[in-house]
Amino acid sequence: MREMLSLHNFKNFFDRHDILILCFLFLLGGVLRFLFIADIPCGIFPDQASHGLDALRFSHGHISPVYGTNEGLFIYLVALSHFFFGTGMWQLFVVSAGIGTATIATTYLAVKAYFGRKTASITGFLLAVSSWHIALSRNGFRAILIPFIITLLVFFFHKLLTAITEKQRIKYYSLVGFIFALGFYTYNAYVLFAVAVFLLTIFYGILHRKKIGLYIRTNKKPLIAALAVFCVVILPLVLFIVLFPSKYFGRASQVSIFTQMNGAANIAAFIIHNFWDTFIGIFTQGDLNWRHNPAGKPLLFPLLTPFFASGLIYAFFRWKKYAPLLIIFFMMMIPAAITKDGVPPHSLRLIGIIPAVFIFPAITLAYLLEYPKSKALKIGSTVLVGVILAAAAWSGYRDYFGVAPVSQHYYDDFRCDLPKAASYLRQHNGENFIIISDNFSYQSLKYLLYPVQVGYITPEVFLASTRKWLDEEYAFVVPFSYSEKYEEMLKFLRQHYKAEFFTGPFGGVDFSIFRSKP
Repeated sequence: MREMLSLHNFKNFFDRHDILILCFLFLLGGVLRFLFIADIPCGIFPDQASHGLDALRFSHGHISPVYGTNEGLFIYLVALSHFFFGTGMWQLFVVSAGIGTATIATTYLAVKAYFGRKTASITGFLLAVSSWHIALSRNGFRAILIPFIITLLVFFFHKLLTAITEKQRIKYYSLVGFIFALGFYTYNAYVLFAVAVFLLTIFYGILHRKKIGLYIRTNKKPLIAALAVFCVVILPLVLFIVLFPSKYFGRASQVSIFTQMNGAANIAAFIIHNFWDTFIGIFTQGDLNWRHNPAGKPLLFPLLTPFFASGLIYAFFRWKKYAPLLIIFFMMMIPAAITKDGVPPHSLRLIGIIPAVFIFPAITLAYLLEYPKSKALKIGSTVLVGVILAAAAWSGYRDYFGVAPVSQHYYDDFRCDLPKAASYLRQHNGENFIIISDNFSYQSLKYLLYPVQVGYITPEVFLASTRKWLDEEYAFVVPFSYSEKYEEMLKFLRQHYKAEFFTGPFGGVDFSIFRSKP
């Protein structure tokens, strides 16, 4: 694999120009990921709140590599945020925002190692201003760790290949083994990246089969060190999977087509169709879920599409050099293609194609900056690239900060009603409240109320013993519920209790308070 790398020492690899570029990208990406973080997003969906609740469990001594169906690494980082900042929405969101910002730096370093400074700068800029990555960086989901781990691993893999002394090789081999194992504690889609690594190992093993013996003899100690570190780091997760397989694979089995569809032909047809819809959706209509992306917006800025296409075609023609990029890109599309959950593309499960999806257009744009011979063409291409990058930056800011906060669907998707209900309960902590909510939605309220404890029942439990509640003096706090009994419960409450409704900015009821009639 050494033939595809530019071999030089670290001083030549990283100079003051890189420092300036990284500072600019870090500042730009950081502003877009931390700006108004206390207010945008305006709510916390139960899936997000579950990470906060799991972090509280960790802080209270429940140490595990997996919490429910959530891998542990992000949970540990949220617990660290709780330690310094306390609990709450922004305390959860700053963790993913910090990881997203750090990914810009690791992406620049990884891409520069293989494709040069111009391609790395453009890739880093496109990632920094991408409304898709901005949204994922601010949503508090553990999946945000995948691009960070992958780019960090790729960068140190380059350092491993360019190490000169055995001491350096042992250090970088061990570090690569550590990071590779750590990735399994991020998000289940990372498994497909591991498969990509396996395929690449076979590919380059066949390509350089005559040198394998020499390579092993030369790097015997570094390889043993890498394997030892990998085994030590991965061991807790392996033990958990062996002891509790249903917990680890629970969520994946719920959304996988392999558990929802019968017949190999049907499954194959669905995968092909879903894979195509997912690929096309990157450039046309993106994820409709506001928690994953500005709803319906392409995951890649539309003006970049022809440059992506030309970069992808170029990579196919030079497949020996670009095989890692191609295999990782298409392999990391599989998690979205094999799940039956919403309308494709499912941009959260597609997170593993970052930053490859930005590298392909960056290859073309870097070519436009570097290879025009005449002065006029060079000026023209520079202006063109500058306009495209500026338009991408404006689009990313507008879609996330301009369009999203004034959308009712955004308000609903983030359950922005629940923080208001929690705030009311905190302000009136002395009253005898009982929350009526489904188990799923209650996760958000439980996290937002911590450490305040408020009684809680489901609509089903309430309807099963209405006489008991009529005989007691309770005030019921009722946010929107996903329960099938929600409407039936509301009907009963309106008939027998005095209602107070709290409306949101779009005219809908955020939550209701039902008190006994005088």
